[in-house]
Amino acid sequence: MDLTGKVALITGGTAGIGGATVHRISRTGAKVVFVGRDEENGRLIESELKGEGRGAFFLRADLSVPEEVRQVVPDAVRVFSRLDTHSIMLAFPARTGL
Repeated sequence: MDLTGKVALITGGTAGIGGATVHRISRTGAKVVFVGRDEENGRLIESELKGEGRGAFFLRADLSVPEEVRQVVPDAVRVFSRLDTHSIMLAFPARTGL
């Protein structure tokens, strides 16, 4: 799959399947904007990808907070001036009661 020139938004991108998706999509040539709560790991992943010459940007957001959800797409578009695709990785932490 070749996504060169595309911009992908990936939520849950700091760990697990979401983190793996960030790496996989970036290897297809896409620039990735990824979202997660873990700022330390997010910055580490962003640094790794940029060090490999890939377009990557981490947004720290908690998607259980509506105000933060509303900012994700505008912030993602601000970074790379467009958004072509997205991948939503959901986790239900114990704090949700589910």
